[in-house]
Amino acid sequence: MKFGDSTKIDYIPWSLAFSIASTAALTFLVHCFFVHRLFKLSERNWYITVPMGILALLRVAFACLTTSKMIIFKSISQFIREFRWSFTLGLALSCALDIIITASLCYFLLRNRKQTSSMNHVIDSLMLYAFENGSLTCAATVMSMICWLTMPSNLVFMGIHFFISKRESGLPLPR
Repeated sequence: MKFGDSTKIDYIPWSLAFSIASTAALTFLVHCFFVHRLFKLSERNWYITVPMGILALLRVAFACLTTSKMIIFKSISQFIREFRWSFTLGLALSCALDIIITASLCYFLLRNRKQTSSMNHVIDSLMLYAFENGSLTCAATVMSMICWLTMPSNLVFMGIHFFISKRESGLPLPR
């Protein structure tokens, strides 16, 4: 038994570190999908979609930096001392991007509504879906960031971070 051995508690297995990069990769694909949808909805507006793509790339870059440093350090306390900012910035970028994409989708869908159209019901349903999906993912990211900033050494934030990847993949949530 390793009960009370703080060196074992502080150890970061490679699989835990890799889960951050895999979540970021999955999130990147989802963000790219929605940015592409926004590109079409905005009538090919590069000024709106290119900054979103850059934010998505930055989020993946910070997640890869976080993963590599966790694998190199193998210590949560050392990672927190030297690279806490990278994981925080990655979560902040993901949350900001979720808000921007959700708001943009709702705006462009609302703009496409017509006064007397049978498609308005479908557009309303798509707006509701975009809002629910974006707000749920953003809430999970914010909760993960709050736990990370207030309790970084107990890994509660990782449990919520696992939820983000499951939510982004579209898999059904456990009941």
